[in-house]
Amino acid sequence: ALGCAAVTGAVGTGLEVVWSRILGILTSNSAYGFALLLTVLLLGLSAGSLLQAWWSRRPGDSWRRLALCQWLLAGVTLAGAPFFHTPPDWFVRCCAADSAGRVFLAELALTAGALLVPAVFMGMTLPLVVATAATRRSRWAHDLGRVYALNTLGAVAGPFLAGFVLIPRLGIRAALAALVAGPLLVA
Repeated sequence: ALGCAAVTGAVGTGLEVVWSRILGILTSNSAYGFALLLTVLLLGLSAGSLLQAWWSRRPGDSWRRLALCQWLLAGVTLAGAPFFHTPPDWFVRCCAADSAGRVFLAELALTAGALLVPAVFMGMTLPLVVATAATRRSRWAHDLGRVYALNTLGAVAGPFLAGFVLIPRLGIRAALAALVAGPLLVA
């Protein structure tokens, strides 16, 4: 479970770097675009955590749920990748307008289309990792602290690896595919 915590942290923030590059190429690549990315990502993470809180009330094995969540994260991410090679026609039409509001809404829609569903699965992940690792009541706080520490260390390593190793050596698309291998390893 501790290895899962590190890998999922690295994958989550590594994917954030790759998505920011992909969306930066397709959109205005501005502070507004990055703010939209963070907004959608954090909304998805919180929705995923809430969904997991609801799901955990039902009987089931946390390891199986974690595996399912990771497979779905990988599948959704890979399935969506081909749609972000070039800007969609609707996006180009919206951005050709003179309305800043239309451009903002178009960038929000594109960002949500790319990130929201994967972010929901990412938001479900840490609560599932905690559920698999912190099972002993007498050591719950200790185990929880270790999960969070390793997840955070992974979250530190992810952007570094994505930004300084994977993207420069593999390119954006292959970096995305390499990062998607992480959830499959966890599963």
